[in-house]
Amino acid sequence: MMGLSYDQLDVSTEEMENVDLYMQSLGVPARRNVNDPQVIKGEQNFYKAKCHLCHVTTLHTKTRGSVLLNNTTPVVRRSNDSPLF
Repeated sequence: MMGLSYDQLDVSTEEMENVDLYMQSLGVPARRNVNDPQVIKGEQNFYKAKCHLCHVTTLHTKTRGSVLLNNTTPVVRRSNDSPLF
């Protein structure tokens, strides 16, 4: 995609809403190797360099529901539901 400019992109509202919903559904990865000395040193350096002042140390998901980019709530369909049209 080298040299691709924004005027060449054609993304529909529906496609963008699908991406938005996908991003909201991703889980936060679990911490790994928390007792590894290198990980502990990295965490100490994170605070020593004051990275936590801009970068949050804890991520939270929304308590319930989703709101798409156009401020609507997505329709959740199950595989046995009939089509929406």
